[in-house]
Amino acid sequence: MTIHFNNTSTKESYKFIDLFAGIGGIRLGFEQVFQEKSSFVFASEIDKYAKITYSSNYGHLPSG
Repeated sequence: MTIHFNNTSTKESYKFIDLFAGIGGIRLGFEQVFQEKSSFVFASEIDKYAKITYSSNYGHLPSG
């Protein structure tokens, strides 16, 4: 099932933080739904292997 949102009706933008980020799965979902209207300003993760994968996926290493 695919859910479509009407992202053209508002000029609002959203800032997110990614706590317990893992490899970034939740971030991926938010970016797909909110597209250009979202930005992630902080990520936190303690698992060193998840941090490496997150960094590979998004270009920066989460704090933690």
